[in-house]
Amino acid sequence: MIESLRNTAAKIFAASLYKLFPNSVLKDYRVNNIGFYYDFSFPYPDNSALLDLLEGQMRKYVKEEFEIKSFEMLAQNAKEYFDYLKLDKSKIENKEGLLSFFQMDGFIDVAKGILLENSKYLKFFKIFKLEKIEKDTFRVYAVVSEDKNSLKKQINITEDYKNNSHLVLGEKFLFFKKEDNKIFYYPAGYLFRENLKEFFISRLKFSGFRFVDSPSKDKLKWPLDLYKEKNLNKLAQIDHRNFENYDFSLFTYDRSSSDILYIFCKEKEISHEVNSFLIFIDEIFNILRLSYNITLKIPKIKGFQKYTEIFKIALKNRKILFEVEKQKKNIDKIEVEWNVKDGIGRFWKSAFLTMKKENNLAILQGSSFFSLERIAALVLEGNKGELPFFLYPYYLKILVQNDDCLEYANKIESLMENENIRVNLEVNADIRKGVREAIIENIPYVAVIGEKEKQGSYLSFRKMTDKTVKKIKVDEFTSLIKSKVRSGFESK
Repeated sequence: MIESLRNTAAKIFAASLYKLFPNSVLKDYRVNNIGFYYDFSFPYPDNSALLDLLEGQMRKYVKEEFEIKSFEMLAQNAKEYFDYLKLDKSKIENKEGLLSFFQMDGFIDVAKGILLENSKYLKFFKIFKLEKIEKDTFRVYAVVSEDKNSLKKQINITEDYKNNSHLVLGEKFLFFKKEDNKIFYYPAGYLFRENLKEFFISRLKFSGFRFVDSPSKDKLKWPLDLYKEKNLNKLAQIDHRNFENYDFSLFTYDRSSSDILYIFCKEKEISHEVNSFLIFIDEIFNILRLSYNITLKIPKIKGFQKYTEIFKIALKNRKILFEVEKQKKNIDKIEVEWNVKDGIGRFWKSAFLTMKKENNLAILQGSSFFSLERIAALVLEGNKGELPFFLYPYYLKILVQNDDCLEYANKIESLMENENIRVNLEVNADIRKGVREAIIENIPYVAVIGEKEKQGSYLSFRKMTDKTVKKIKVDEFTSLIKSKVRSGFESK
């Protein structure tokens, strides 16, 4: 019921936009687990009152209880039908097969999923955000619920999200900023991104994956050749790609890095390899403090029942709740998909594992993070900026009061860096200002070095979350930071 309600709400929004602004161009839309979003071109420069106008028209449709017709038509017939009605057929120009349509108040459009029969059923909704995603394209976001209490709860979450989205947190901590639909990294943000990538690479290597460069564009031939020639059965590579689909990255950004993993095994080894991968992803997402759900996608074609049971048993043995979904097309592979929750309750594909057969060989192909930009955003939102310790760009900011203390400060910096402790050093610092900046920059510890610290060979430090200043010997502080890093790698 709720998915049908959200599908219907999205199309009522489209009808409302067309009713008020017939020169607008409707583009893509997607229903998610809180409501929907819709992309459209809007030719008018002033859009300040747009949300109120659109929500008002939607509520008018609800109040007037418009009948909704949903129907199906072959693509070729639909094109002729649209020509007859003199409708824009750009959305169906390249479509084939059977298409679904929505019709209400003279408005006809392509639809997805099951629709309700009347606008009166849409009672609890709220349009909460409008953003520009391209030069002439806007995206509107809406919450749709079945009852008043659920809607109120979700609206409160969306209000909190305004201060804790990855874009807000990224700018707050000087990690990155978004301009003209592009992400620009500050040095600290680049370090955060690289720390996250190195975390995945180190975990993959620890799990037995061998990183290799692709010698050809054939994504399956070269790893298969390496397996046959050198018996390398667990291979990995990092791929950098451009994407036209802006939803690939949660940053609404068209470039992303992804890992591509290959596991080759005999039939009797499938269960072991699937179990190992389930444990591997579970540990990673727990370390990163991410909440997720799992979907098992099974093929419609025959011959996969035995392997489907292997996947189901592996998931049940791990006591993991999962949904089973049949593949929509004639796809000859099984897929497990991990979907991670963002700060507003939506779920995004963030890891996967597929299996297909080639003669007597099982080929498992997957990814542990799918999109580095997306997983970085999810880590920021899932932790509301309080990152697992090892991901902080800098563990310590050292504020040096004057040049006389610089030699001692440099010595400490070298000792820290030799222990892989990332330090940000500032000389002739205004202490109060430096502490404030460290908090803004999300640096966990701040240390002050003045004449007393130099003479006593110690540090005066405080935590980002605690105003208490403490004294500590350098070697003790080093041990403290290293223990924090180690604890961050532990699965909770």
